[in-house]
Amino acid sequence: VVGAIGPWNAETAYEADPQGKYPANQIPGAPGNYPYNGFFGNFIKYMHDMLVAIGRENCDAIAIHAYSHGYNPNLIFSDEKMGPPFQNYYYHFRTYLNQMWAIPTDFQDLPVYLTEANGDVDPTGARWPDTNSGWVKNAYKEINDWNQANNQQIRCAILYRWSRDDAWHIDGKGLVQQDLREAVAKNYTWRQVVAPQPQPQPQPQPQPQPQAQPASSQPIPRPPEPGYRTRYLSHNTPTTVTAGQSVPVSLTIRNAGNYTWVKDGDKPFRLGFQWINAQGQPVTIPPQLDFRTSLPRDIPPDGLVVLQAKLRSPDTAGVYQLRWDMVHEMVTWFITQGDAGLLVSPVTVSPVVVETKPEPAQPQPTPVPQPQPQPQPQPTPTPTPASVQIQNVIEQLPQHTSKRYARRETTAIKRIFIHHTATPANITVTRIAQFLVENRDLPGISYHFCVTDQGLAYQTQPLVAMAAHAGQDSRDSVGVALIGNFTDASPPEAQLNATAVVLAQLLGKLGLTTADI
Repeated sequence: VVGAIGPWNAETAYEADPQGKYPANQIPGAPGNYPYNGFFGNFIKYMHDMLVAIGRENCDAIAIHAYSHGYNPNLIFSDEKMGPPFQNYYYHFRTYLNQMWAIPTDFQDLPVYLTEANGDVDPTGARWPDTNSGWVKNAYKEINDWNQANNQQIRCAILYRWSRDDAWHIDGKGLVQQDLREAVAKNYTWRQVVAPQPQPQPQPQPQPQPQAQPASSQPIPRPPEPGYRTRYLSHNTPTTVTAGQSVPVSLTIRNAGNYTWVKDGDKPFRLGFQWINAQGQPVTIPPQLDFRTSLPRDIPPDGLVVLQAKLRSPDTAGVYQLRWDMVHEMVTWFITQGDAGLLVSPVTVSPVVVETKPEPAQPQPTPVPQPQPQPQPQPTPTPTPASVQIQNVIEQLPQHTSKRYARRETTAIKRIFIHHTATPANITVTRIAQFLVENRDLPGISYHFCVTDQGLAYQTQPLVAMAAHAGQDSRDSVGVALIGNFTDASPPEAQLNATAVVLAQLLGKLGLTTADI
């Protein structure tokens, strides 16, 4: 369980991660002496970066803390914000919202435990005065309202504290305890968001009498690390190359699994690569150019290696995605075992420029007129959309510091809206999100999916988010946006094909039909 941050504690400032996982959280303008030394630390960003550094596979749950500055029950619902430079963060109990919104998307299936809650110090100086003010009831109502809105579930709210170890104890404070009893009487429960599948009922069998067993003192073992896992710490992969070119690339990689990568033998470990075109199809590289980079030595679990790899670009110009991936020769690619590999996207492959010398002019014979054949009508081929890889960029896009879209069950989605962004085709999804957040004061980008003119598809919001793409109709719909202005022109074929694939996947996932588009 990942320990909670201390809300409003801005003493932890750090520089950018040298492994490139996160930028610095330093905010200048703080006092020059200890503990700030000239920088405030963005404590909400610290929580996000801490989770990213730990990794989803190493987390079972997440802890948070929430307090108010006093025991007035209305402070539970207060939207008051902090002073600069944290003017976008809540000052009272709703600091829990900033913490919940900081949790990365791939951690949002984990349980959250609010392991400390109280009103800190009352304006009278008392630390939890003995009154039935309603503070406790309001705190549990606030968390229940959050849970019932189909958000990531907070499974408990633990009051600090019962025992008489400090002035915040509620042992012996009968009125505070009555406030708690009245809150418990509301019978608030967290939701099982994913309902379990019904199981066949077994026939009743006679049960043996239970035998007393000694209590086990053995700790629950930590699950083993997966066998095939990598962490790419640094690389200098170019994002622009010439078609048919071989280029050197340096990569620093950590063995994050529990297998030793052996360099020799009939099944060695090597580094490979895979190009993916704009239609989401893998590109075939001739075997003699499909370079595999050998290891300089055996790499044990948690070992580091710097590889000087050779990369061969596709022969055809275009916009591609590139994935680096380790391979256990004659056994498996790591990505087929659940490893993410290293995705570099987009990579522009430019055509080869061939310089030609003009040939001397030759006298040309006078052409003899020839009869021209009449053009015959040709049937228009029906484009068949190829499989498109939808890249999830939700975590990379700008988001509002204190707003989030309301959430829903995916079963509430009844239709799909197709939009165009009415922008130039080269506008990125990052720029669209930034504009909507900074200029329209929206929680984030208003589309769930965006498709470029090159046929690249991006998921930009989770399906459970009621992103504001269609006004009141956003409540039960998904927004798919084609980047470009198509008021007077049609989208290019690559964009249409990729959009068709995105729509087909959505219809299958949501159980909808083409009539719902």
